[in-house]
Amino acid sequence: MNSSNGLLKHGTLMFVATSVVNVLNYVFHIYMGRALGPSGYGILASLLSLSVIVSVPAGSLQAVITKYVAGFKAKNQYGQISYFLFRLVRRMFWYCIVAFVIFVLFSGMISAFLKVPSRVPVVIMGIVMLVSFFSPIVNGGLQGLQNFRHLGANMIAGAVLRLVFGVLLVLFGFGVSGAVASLALSAMGAFLLALIPLRFLFYQKMDNSGLNSSEIKQYFWPVVVVLFSFSLLTNIDVVMVKHFFAPVQAGNYAAAAIFGKIVLFFPGAIAMVMFPKTAELHALEEDTRPILKKSLLTVAGLCSLVTIGYFVFPFLIVSLLFGSRYYQSVPLMGLFGVAMTLFSMLNILILYFLSVHNFRFIFFLVACTLLQIALLWFFHSTLQTVLYVLIGNGFLLLALNWFYISRKAAVAS
Repeated sequence: MNSSNGLLKHGTLMFVATSVVNVLNYVFHIYMGRALGPSGYGILASLLSLSVIVSVPAGSLQAVITKYVAGFKAKNQYGQISYFLFRLVRRMFWYCIVAFVIFVLFSGMISAFLKVPSRVPVVIMGIVMLVSFFSPIVNGGLQGLQNFRHLGANMIAGAVLRLVFGVLLVLFGFGVSGAVASLALSAMGAFLLALIPLRFLFYQKMDNSGLNSSEIKQYFWPVVVVLFSFSLLTNIDVVMVKHFFAPVQAGNYAAAAIFGKIVLFFPGAIAMVMFPKTAELHALEEDTRPILKKSLLTVAGLCSLVTIGYFVFPFLIVSLLFGSRYYQSVPLMGLFGVAMTLFSMLNILILYFLSVHNFRFIFFLVACTLLQIALLWFFHSTLQTVLYVLIGNGFLLLALNWFYISRKAAVAS
């Protein structure tokens, strides 16, 4: 299949899957926002943002697995895929136990910083992060094999489980702790379901002859730095707002952030499909730039449409989904859309660089991440000011990376 046509077909499939997942996830957040109120929802949102940042190694692992499985697939080396994945599952277990113990030891400090009255939901979030380290292994395998049908189905199953467990646990009176616990239960369920389409690897003769562990480690750590930086860029604002602002303000900001994350994650199907395709083309030493350009244009168009809706119908959207208690989030929605549009396009460029094993852009990314944290720490007089920092930094990063890739293409020609 032609790679560009494959991008369209698989992109459409993953777009449908991620759309369903996003709808289910936003139903989860809308229910929690209404059931927990602004103060309780502010706690949940800050814990979720913290978990995204702390769980970066798991996301990094999926990117690494996707790249190498795609390379093995291109050369029909399924024995290497089997050995690679099952070895990771065994090793990850002990790493996760150690990480969980460390997280629990610091749970008191985390509770104090986020102004969470109890350590219980923080400790439960530690369990969530422990369990969540296994899902990227199987999802990375499916993504690298370009088995997007089962990958999409597994993503939807995880979202359904999270919604069902979350609603039931909150209804039974477990509050924020129940909402957090639903994440752990759904992650474990999704992991077990993902093993079904990968069961053919159980019968492959494991082969480590073509597996260069040192090369994989050298690739893994830069990926951790990259994804950790991007997670900070797109999540640290919620954590900072929870620390610096009153509970109700933090809850309203968290509600606006949910709408912003629609812009960030709704076109995520394009990035998910682009990554293994450009990785495979790179392994075959073929041109990857046409897929990059098509991916950027598609993401820019989708994000712009959603952002325009936020500027035109903010009151309608907030009242229908979160209710009148969250009207303070209305002035933030359009600004969030602009910020996340910039970060969505930046995400495409970042994943493209990772797929073709190019890490020279990391300096810009790390520097701008530190700049954003510093600016948020010193300049947070209003919630709008926080968003102006995100927009300015997002534009700077996008411009720097686009300049780099344009200059690289000019030199190559």
